Order: sequence, then C-alpha cells, then structure tokens
Amino acid sequence: MNRRTGLIGVALVTVLVSAWLRGPGTPEVSPQAEPAPAAAAPPVVRASAAPVSGCATPALFSSAARPVTTAPDRTLAQLAYSAPGALAARVGTEPGAGIALYQMLAYCSAVPNRDAGPVAVAPAANCPVFDPATVVRRHRVELLQQAARLGSLEAKLLYLDAAPAVADEFRLQETDDGKAYARALLADAEAFGQDAAHAGSAEAMRFMSAAYASGLFGPADPQRAYLFALPLQTAGTIADRTRLAELGARLSEAQRRAARQQAFGCQDADGGPAHAS
Repeated sequence: MNRRTGLIGVALVTVLVSAWLRGPGTPEVSPQAEPAPAAAAPPVVRASAAPVSGCATPALFSSAARPVTTAPDRTLAQLAYSAPGALAARVGTEPGAGIALYQMLAYCSAVPNRDAGPVAVAPAANCPVFDPATVVRRHRVELLQQAARLGSLEAKLLYLDAAPAVADEFRLQETDDGKAYARALLADAEAFGQDAAHAGSAEAMRFMSAAYASGLFGPADPQRAYLFALPLQTAGTIADRTRLAELGARLSEAQRRAARQQAFGCQDADGGPAHAS
C-alpha cells in the first residue's frame, strides 16, 4: 500500500511540474491546427569563463532569461502526415523531422478507437498508416530525445514537457526494465533542462527550478531550485519573482549568496555585485 501511495505521489509531482512549465491554454497539435514549428537553431551553450578575480566560480548564466520563439515549418508538418516514412529517414540528421513526427504521433495516438499502446497509431481522420517502431524503441518521446541530442533547443523544451509523464507511465509498470527506462528519461530531462537553461530559456529555468524543488530527479534540492530561478528575477513574471522569494526564504543567507555567485559570478543579474537577497 505504501509503495502504491508513493508512486501516486510521484505522478502528482510530475503533473504539477508539467502544468507550471506549460502555462494555461496550451493546445494539442493537430493537422488542422498550426503546423509543427521548425526546429530552432542549435543553441550555443556558453562555455565556462575564467573566474573573475575574487570569485570562487565563473557565472553559470550569461544573460537574463528569455522566451524561446521559433518559426513554423509547414513543409515538415505536412510531410509528417503525407509521407511519414520519408520523413522518418531524416530524423537522424534533422531535428525538425523528429519534432514533426513526434507531434503527428502525439495527435494521432489521441484519436478515439486507436490501437492500444503508448505509440500505436490507427488510421483515422487525416492520420497516416505508420508504424512508430520503425523510428522508436519504446515510446514516441524518443524522437524528441534524438532531436535534442542533435542540438535543437525546441526539442529540448518539448522533451521537458513530455518526458516526466512518460517516465511515470513506465515507472508504474513496476518492472525493473520499466523503472530503468524511466530513470534514463529523467536523466536526459535533467541534462537537456540544464543545457536549455544555460542557453537562456526562461521555460527551462522554470522547469528546472520546479523539478529540483519537488524532487523530480531525486531528493529535493531547495538550493538548486533557487539557483535556476535566479535569472527570472529581472526578465520573468511577477509569479516568477514571488516564487524566487519563497524559495529564498527557505535558505540561509550563506546558501543564497553561494547560489547567486554560482549563477552570476561576481555580477548580479542586473550587473551589480552579487548579494544574498
């Protein structure tokens, strides 16, 4: 009974993290809706610079948080429905191909009367007859995983939104294989989230802060939750600043100072000297 209660608790944490990252009113992608956006150019994650004199660590974040915007690619979106097999041959080299296929599969697997299974697709409406097993091993989220490894910031953000819920599905199977797959999915989510946050994505910063606060990757880490929320203090929303204050209130002055120095080096987010508030 305690084991089942714990698993349900983990599932609830995943829902809360995904809901905070997604925000209100995020629509499902469908063939009639706006086509899948093109993959963003590979983010350039800033290499660690040499510490400024007097600083114990170089700055982790090079700039204020910013939203990620991408232009839609109608061609890839249409190919996902008209020629998914041809598009599947491109997923190893083109992040946008994997993203478009993932979004088609996500839509078509939600069509009523579909075949059972996490990646099964039944021909209905405008959905093509396509076997996902030709491009994924266990779940369609692997398409985002591959696109993210090719450097797509868009794929990394989509993966952050999808992977925790998929990990819960496999963890709840209560098999060693399912649990191992779930751990691997979350390990990639942590790595992709760090990359995207370091590249300046506000969405990734929110996700990583919530994930560390809730213990998505392991034991809850309030200091790292505060660390990833720090860049949102100037470019984020009122809710971001309120959350930052709440997280900071749980830490000591020394912990806040250490996190701010790790985030910004000797310079605070506004260009001034790092401090503890």
